[in-house]
Amino acid sequence: MKLVGKVAALCFFAAVVVTHLWGFEAWAQSSYFTGQGCSGCHASPVVATCNGCHAHGTHPSSAKSSINVAGTTNKSSYAPGELVTVTITGGYRSGWFRAVLYDQNSVELARSTGNDSGMGSSATYPATLSAAAPATPGTYTWKVGWYGNQSDAGGAAFGSGWTPDPNNPDHGSEIVNISTPFTVASATLPAPTISSVAPNSLVQGAAGQSVTIAGTNLTGATVSFSNSGVSAGAATGTATSISVPVSVTATAATGTGTVTVTTAGGSASSAFNVTASAAMAPTIDSVSPNSLAQGATGQTITITGTNLTGAMVNFSNSGVTAGAATGTATSINVPVSVGAAAATGTGTVTVTTANGNASKAFSVTASAIPLPAISSVSPNSLVQGAVNQVVTITGANLTGAAVSFSNSGVTGGTATATATSVSLPVSVAANAATGAGTVTVTTTGGSASSAFSITIRSSAPTLTVSALSDGSYTNNATLNISGSVSAGTQSVTVNGQNVTIMSDGSFSTAITLIAGANTIAVIATDSAGNQKSDTRTINYDPSAPVLTVASPIDNSTTTSSFAAVTGSVSETSTVAIANNGGSPQSATMSGNNFSATVNLTSGVNTITIVATDLAGNTSSAKRTVSYDTSKFTLAVTNPAQDMTTSRSPLILLGKVTNTTKEITVTVTMSGKTYTQLVTNGIFRQRLTFTRAKLYTITVTATDAAGNSSTVTRNVIYRPEGSDEEHRNNDD
Repeated sequence: MKLVGKVAALCFFAAVVVTHLWGFEAWAQSSYFTGQGCSGCHASPVVATCNGCHAHGTHPSSAKSSINVAGTTNKSSYAPGELVTVTITGGYRSGWFRAVLYDQNSVELARSTGNDSGMGSSATYPATLSAAAPATPGTYTWKVGWYGNQSDAGGAAFGSGWTPDPNNPDHGSEIVNISTPFTVASATLPAPTISSVAPNSLVQGAAGQSVTIAGTNLTGATVSFSNSGVSAGAATGTATSISVPVSVTATAATGTGTVTVTTAGGSASSAFNVTASAAMAPTIDSVSPNSLAQGATGQTITITGTNLTGAMVNFSNSGVTAGAATGTATSINVPVSVGAAAATGTGTVTVTTANGNASKAFSVTASAIPLPAISSVSPNSLVQGAVNQVVTITGANLTGAAVSFSNSGVTGGTATATATSVSLPVSVAANAATGAGTVTVTTTGGSASSAFSITIRSSAPTLTVSALSDGSYTNNATLNISGSVSAGTQSVTVNGQNVTIMSDGSFSTAITLIAGANTIAVIATDSAGNQKSDTRTINYDPSAPVLTVASPIDNSTTTSSFAAVTGSVSETSTVAIANNGGSPQSATMSGNNFSATVNLTSGVNTITIVATDLAGNTSSAKRTVSYDTSKFTLAVTNPAQDMTTSRSPLILLGKVTNTTKEITVTVTMSGKTYTQLVTNGIFRQRLTFTRAKLYTITVTATDAAGNSSTVTRNVIYRPEGSDEEHRNNDD
C-alpha cells in the first residue's frame, strides 16, 4: 500500500486534470471514492479530490490478498475467420476498469467500451470481448488483461503478467494467457460426387482399359473397385472428369460391385459390373526365332498371337525343353534350351491354355558353330546411374555375339566382338534394382552366361586438390590448380571450366588471379551425377613479398623420399614450409635465401611455402611433387611452374634422372604430339602459341619396359595488346 501522503498528492493531481486525462485513463465519477470503499485505504482530504478516479486492480475475494484476471473462450475450435468470444473475469469488485483482448503475439484485438474518454471501460466483471479467429489453421493462445492503478490494499500481489505503464506512473496492466488454447481447423473440402462412369462394365481378362468418371470435386481423387480381380492405376483429369486405367483378371469375380472415388473431402461410389468372357482358344501368329541349333542354351523365344494368357509351351522336337512362359494375352516369352544331341529337323511348338491349344512349326538344325564361352567380365559390377561404361567380356567363340543382361534397368549398346572378346557400352538406370544378375552372350552356336551385379551409388567421387591452402596470399597472378580424382569420375571443373582428366585420374590447370580475394571452386562429378567439391579463397596481393621457389619443380615426379626446398624472398622475412597440410617447419635463412628438406609420402605431395616479412605481410607458393619408387624422376624445368606470357614461341625444357634405361619423351599440346629423344637426361621442345588462351602441355616419359611418368604444365598466352576477354582462360 502506498503512503497516504503520496496517494493524496496523486489524487490531488488527478482532481486538477480530471476533466481530460488521456494518459492516466481517468474519468470523473462523483461517487466513485465512497461507492468503491476507497476510504479503507485513503484518508481525508482524499475523499474530496479522489472521487472520479478510475478503479484499482481487482481481487478474487474481499480478503484482497491478490490481484488477478482470467479469460475463457466460448468454444475450443473455430473455423478460419470465425468470431471468437472471450469472457474476461476478475474479482468481486464492480466499477470502472479497462478490459483488453490480445492475440498470441500481444497485439491488441479488442477492448471494453463505454466511457467518454474513448479508451475503454466496463462497469462490472465479467467483460465479454470478441475478435475474428486467425485465417491459418493451428493452435492459438490469446491473452486478456486489465488496466488500472497500481496502488491498492496492503499486501495485495499482482500476477506474473503485471506490466507497468512507462507513460503513466503507478499504473499498468496485468496480461495473462487465456485458460485454454483454442484451435483453428482447416476449411472442410467438399465431398466428391459421381454423375457417370463410362464404361461401367468390363469383361474378365480386359487389360489396360480406360474408364472415365464424371462428377464434381474430383481433383486429386484415387479410384478403387470393390469387384474382386479389378485393379485401377493412377487417375488423371480435372475437378469434373477423371480417367483411370483399369485391368480385370481372367478369373475376376463376375457381377455388380462399386467404383469409389476418394478425396480429402470424402468419397462417392457408383455401380460397376464385371461380365464373364467367352472362352476362346489361343492362336499363334509368329514364333521368333523359329529355329535353333543343337547345343543352344538359355535362348528366349517370343510367341505372338491371341488369348495367350497363362499359356504353357512345349516342343515336339526331341531334346528341346521350355521353361515357364511370361507375357501378355498377345505375346509371351519362353526360355528354351536345345540339347547338343537333340534331333534335327522340323517339329512343332505348342501353346496350351484352359480353352485349347495352338501349334506352329519349329526346327532344330545341326550345330556347325561351337558354343560360346565366357572366361571373364570386366567390370562385372556397375553402380546405379552409370552411363556408357565399357564392359569387356573375354572368352571363346564370341564372334557375332549379342549381349544381354538379366539385371533390371541395365541396357547395353552396340557390341564389338571378336572370337575372344566382346566390348560394349553399358548404362544403368539411377533406380535400377541392385544385386546379382547375369550377363549373357548369344551366338548362332548358343549362349553362355556369367555373373553381373549392380551396386548402390551412395558416395561422391574422391577429389584431392593440390594448390595453395584456403586463405593464402600470393604475389604471383598465375595460379596452378592440380589434383586427382577417383576412377569413374566423369568430369572436373575449375570455376566452371572443364579440365582434362588424365588416364591415371590426375588433372592440372592454371587460372589468372585478380587483385584481392579470388574464389577457386573445383568440382568432380561421376557418371551418376554425384559431386565432390573443394572451394578455397586465394588472395592476390601484388605488394606482398616476392617469393621465388628454385626447387623442387612444380608438378614433378621423383623416386627420392625427400625433397630439397630452396628459394629466395625479396625482403627480410621468415619462411615456413609444410607438406600435405602438416605442421609447418621453419626454413633455414641465409640472408634472403631459404632452404629446407621435406620428407615425402607415397603419391602426391603438396608442399606449401609461406614467407612473412617484418610488417607481417605474407606470400605463399606451392609445389606439387609425386613420389613413386616404381617410376623415374621427371621434371619440366622451363617453365618451372604454370605461367602467363606474351611471348611465342616457348622453348620447353625438362630432365629425366635416376635411370639408365632408354627414355622416350612425348610432348602434347593443342592436339599435336611431338616425340623427343633424351640426351644426357635433358629434353627440349619448341612450342608456338597461335592465339590468346590457356595452353595445357602434357609431357610423358616412357622407358623400354613401358613404365611412364607424366607432368602437366599450363601456360596462359596473352600477347601484347590482347583484350581482357582472355582473362578467364577460355579457348
